[in-house]
Amino acid sequence: MSYLKWDQSLSVNDDVMDEQHQLLFDYVNEFYEAIKKHEDNHQLLQIMEKVLAYTKFHFAEEEELMDAYEYPGAELHKKIHQNLIQSVKDFMLSLTLGENVTREIKHFLKQCLVSHI
Repeated sequence: MSYLKWDQSLSVNDDVMDEQHQLLFDYVNEFYEAIKKHEDNHQLLQIMEKVLAYTKFHFAEEEELMDAYEYPGAELHKKIHQNLIQSVKDFMLSLTLGENVTREIKHFLKQCLVSHI
């Protein structure tokens, strides 16, 4: 069973953005499954590297759309993106240092992804 399940209620009515959000859901679910299998921090870190890389790509795409449509809250939204990216990097550092932060990461990823959409 998936930790996060995509459904049409999460659609932003943009096929490209919806596909990107769905892939992020897949990465969060992959992280959750790795926790259930008791994977070590190295394995979890590899998943987080994918999350970070794809999140950066997704945010760049989203920011490009905000700029193109002159979204009034774009600057604040971009700062939120920067903070989220920094949080992922901080969690990755914790994993690298051998800290047990899997529960915190799992909840952070779920909360951020759902509230972001």
